[in-house]
Amino acid sequence: MKFIFKGKDSAGALREGMVEAINAKAATDILARNGLTPISITEEKEVNPILRDFQKIFEGLSQKEIVVFFRQLSTLVEARVPVVSSLVTIQEQTTN
Repeated sequence: MKFIFKGKDSAGALREGMVEAINAKAATDILARNGLTPISITEEKEVNPILRDFQKIFEGLSQKEIVVFFRQLSTLVEARVPVVSSLVTIQEQTTN
């Protein structure tokens, strides 16, 4: 599991980062061995790689543009147009 941490080093400087460990206690031990005093440790929520890539596709688009895209895709799929052909058709009609 991955844990996001905030901690202080021996000089008192705030350090932030990520550590991999079996549980929060193990993450605390790793930080201590590296000379850090943990302030907070939270488990990082792992995102499915496919979902993460899917989200990247729509970064920078407005909600309206995303809704229009899915409406067009839905209409074409309901008309039994193959998904790949539907995507190509939408791409050809899109200006941005």
